[in-house]
Amino acid sequence: MRICTFFGALDVKINIIHSHDVLLNREDKDISKEFTKIMERKYNIFTNCQAEKISKNKDDTYQIICKSDSGDTVEISSESILVAVGRRPNTDTLSMESTGVDG
Repeated sequence: MRICTFFGALDVKINIIHSHDVLLNREDKDISKEFTKIMERKYNIFTNCQAEKISKNKDDTYQIICKSDSGDTVEISSESILVAVGRRPNTDTLSMESTGVDG
């Protein structure tokens, strides 16, 4: 979401395709719902949606075909695409045992 808000502040049109019913779905449900409502005021948000196909057009834009959980198909045209599929901790490379920090 940070990158989204950064580019949004630069007046870039933002489309968010999200597989869950709310953004920040791992957080408190009420906060997630409110956050999603706030973001919907600024950006095009497609919740409960999966990108099924991405193709590059002759004019160097992209066509994204999405399918919602209800079976509806959504087509989105975009100049650029940023794919974010989640986060994974990389703390195993920090050698925490050598720092003296108790965990």
